[in-house]
Amino acid sequence: MENLSTKTDIHLARKVIHAMTGLSLALTLKYAEFPAIKNIFYFIALLGVITDLTRFYSDKFNAILLKKFRLLARAEEEKTLSGMTAYFLGASLALIFSNATHAAILLIVVAIADPLASFMGIKFGAKKLYQNKSWVGFVTYLILTAVIFSLAVDFSNIEIVTLALTLALAESFMPLNDNISVPLVGSLLLSSFVH
Repeated sequence: MENLSTKTDIHLARKVIHAMTGLSLALTLKYAEFPAIKNIFYFIALLGVITDLTRFYSDKFNAILLKKFRLLARAEEEKTLSGMTAYFLGASLALIFSNATHAAILLIVVAIADPLASFMGIKFGAKKLYQNKSWVGFVTYLILTAVIFSLAVDFSNIEIVTLALTLALAESFMPLNDNISVPLVGSLLLSSFVH
């Protein structure tokens, strides 16, 4: 679609919305301690999937939504899940496989490490690691993830490094939207830790 940004663009408005959404979802999980919150996340994820599937089958509906959200949409999303749908799917998977606190921390990682790593990688990452991913972005993601977990949980250094490295690898190499892969991989790994 014409006039939409791509993954190789800075796309600052999208990064700000990405961070604000993730932090809002994390705060909701952390401080809204009522059982229905999980169901609300699941419902929004399902609604997003239904909307995206409808977009895929209706070029007219797709064009309307992409035009309406052109400041936030990417060209790549014309035929893939929107970033917001992926965000809620990732949050839902994290809630299925881990507790609300761990899911909130994973959403903070996605909210902060992802847009900052993307920005650093696009701006300074000439040396590519894999596809559009650069060494600069990878290291930025790794460091920020380690810092976030260091501040949020009482885990050993080896657990924090394991989490940070695993999530940075998932973000960089999994052929799945990182808004889904990071919460999924992170929640599965966190569920294996005994605390």
